[in-house]
Amino acid sequence: MLVIEKDCIAEAGIAAARHCGISWIVTGGIARIVCVEFFCAALQEVYQGPVEVIDFGDFDPGGWVNGHTFVKHLSGYGVLCPRGAQFLTRPELFTQEELELFSRPLSSKDGRVDDWLAETGGIGGQARGIHADWLQPPERVRAALEALLNQV
Repeated sequence: MLVIEKDCIAEAGIAAARHCGISWIVTGGIARIVCVEFFCAALQEVYQGPVEVIDFGDFDPGGWVNGHTFVKHLSGYGVLCPRGAQFLTRPELFTQEELELFSRPLSSKDGRVDDWLAETGGIGGQARGIHADWLQPPERVRAALEALLNQV
């Protein structure tokens, strides 16, 4: 399933999910438990078993937390995700020029940055993030999703 973090990337995310034939949900920020509850109820009507979760959100601590929170909420409703959250937006999807122009330094005041940097490596080893909005045109989102699904 594709977990879409923000409304502004929903159109591209939904189109990619439909193209790949997978379920999707737009969380509009950090996944709320009530949203996941209703999603699980609908999912369990048609499928009972482990799932793969791909988070389509910003490459930053907020996007990282959204994916992990969604998986945690799923487990509370008996939906297993053995591999944990996978993340669609990654630095290697962007050109060096895009990373230089559009990535941004992350604030050391955000207590999540160190853990995020340790898990993801940041951008070039630095605590820098990039918004998923910059993955344009939408065909790049679809291609990235297809590539990630082929690894599963």
